[in-house]
Amino acid sequence: MKKFWNEITLAQKIWIATSTLAMILLGIIANDTPINIFIGAIGMFYVAVYSTGKTRWAFILGVIYVSVYTIICLRNRIMLDAVQNIVLIPLYIYSYIRWGKQNTKPKNMSKSQAMRVLLLAAATFVLLLGLSKLLRGNYS
Repeated sequence: MKKFWNEITLAQKIWIATSTLAMILLGIIANDTPINIFIGAIGMFYVAVYSTGKTRWAFILGVIYVSVYTIICLRNRIMLDAVQNIVLIPLYIYSYIRWGKQNTKPKNMSKSQAMRVLLLAAATFVLLLGLSKLLRGNYS
């Protein structure tokens, strides 16, 4: 992470710090619970780090964020979000391994690859929706 911090520009450092701090302050102003403030801060930090495209550690932050958010969804029986997030955890781990030391920004897909991704996403949505109804969960 130290190497990452030395490689990014000052503007990117300011973006990461201020966006994460803004999320924490918004949670405090809204009188939110500490766990929700933590989730918001980790989520914003993940988005800010990922947007720099310089480190694969963003995927580890994603695993932490999604894991905590999934626990909250399960406690509140928001099953569709919980199941969707459970699917994301192995994807983040795979991405962390897959990218190695490469830049984390993906290359453009061909039209056929994009169509396959869209069809897979639609099929996954239908599967998760059915699973959520089967578990009689609430929806966010």
